[in-house]
Amino acid sequence: MTNRDFKFLMAGKNDISIRELHDILKYNELEDFDPIAEAFKFYDPEGTGYVDLERLREIFSLLGYEDLTYGDLQILVECADADLDGKISLEDFRRLIPVHEPKEGEPKAKNINVVSDPELHQQFVANLKEYGDTKK
Repeated sequence: MTNRDFKFLMAGKNDISIRELHDILKYNELEDFDPIAEAFKFYDPEGTGYVDLERLREIFSLLGYEDLTYGDLQILVECADADLDGKISLEDFRRLIPVHEPKEGEPKAKNINVVSDPELHQQFVANLKEYGDTKK
């Protein structure tokens, strides 16, 4: 959303109520919305298809891990790199994100295309625990 679109939707207001937001969005139909791909854009703002090591450093710095070394970043990439190409791609990222699968009888989310590999996610978490806190 551009700044101009935002200003138009907000109509000069500084905040918006839940009811107003509902009224704006109630007729909006998202088709083929991929929340994992949208989240990946935060890690790949240039649209290269991969998470850049400097971007990874910035993100972890924002999370309070400003002392990560190049080796620490490489370990993170190795843990997340499912296809072993030395980079974190969107498909690698998909495997890290646990996705809620509806139980039998629950309605399935409409128009959402996501892939999740729970075993790979568990392995990623285990690898991070094995390496411990890299800030020490």
